[in-house]
Amino acid sequence: IKGAIKNNDGFIDPEGIDENEQVQHFLSWSQNNKVKFLASELRIYSVEHFLGGTVDFVCEIEGNVWIGDLKTSSNLYPENLWQCGGYDILLTEMGLYQPIKGYVLLNLRKDGSFLEKRSVLLEEHKKAFISCLNIYRLKQQIENQIL
Repeated sequence: IKGAIKNNDGFIDPEGIDENEQVQHFLSWSQNNKVKFLASELRIYSVEHFLGGTVDFVCEIEGNVWIGDLKTSSNLYPENLWQCGGYDILLTEMGLYQPIKGYVLLNLRKDGSFLEKRSVLLEEHKKAFISCLNIYRLKQQIENQIL
């Protein structure tokens, strides 16, 4: 992705072929969807929420901006979308890549199969992320006996 951004205006080389089946699925997905990558492994943060993270990629598909996350687990889970909701909160606070259309999850499975899921339920995923963050922080306080 970084090479595409640096050398090809954000587009994966259409001649790109890789022997690794997982990588080839990703290359094919990006070419078939005419994905323009805007950022890769972008470090982001929030002063308001006192947290930071690294978003796998931000891309443009059909003129809309999407937050992307790559997974190599056996499946995709709702928590993956909540994570993207967190990235959305941080990107919004930083004033980057607005407006966001949605989130795209790419599951590059170890067995060689591939799964893509998209969601445009942004507010719901952001709320879920904040709820998880609050639960995590309360749990930390209890475990550290900071009551």
